[in-house]
Amino acid sequence: QTTYAQLLSATNLWCVNFDVFTVFFHLFSVMAPPVLRGFVQRHLRNAIARSIAFGMVGGCIWKFGVADPKRKQYEDFYKNYDAEKVAKEIEAEMEPLS
Repeated sequence: QTTYAQLLSATNLWCVNFDVFTVFFHLFSVMAPPVLRGFVQRHLRNAIARSIAFGMVGGCIWKFGVADPKRKQYEDFYKNYDAEKVAKEIEAEMEPLS
């Protein structure tokens, strides 16, 4: 059986005399190089898709949160509105002025 100390010494992680440059070089050598071909097109396509999605969500929020309640208020107001009655009231108010 191997002990914990033997595993640490075998993996070279517990070694005291390693330098930082070697560790960072190993970490960055494992990383894949950046892919720049098609970078702008890919991000532009994603940005357009996000803007369309946010626009549709914002439009739905505006329609159901602002426009429909406002339209219902107008419908409720004009349901019992009598334009001729209001016109006669305005004429009655204006007659004493002339």
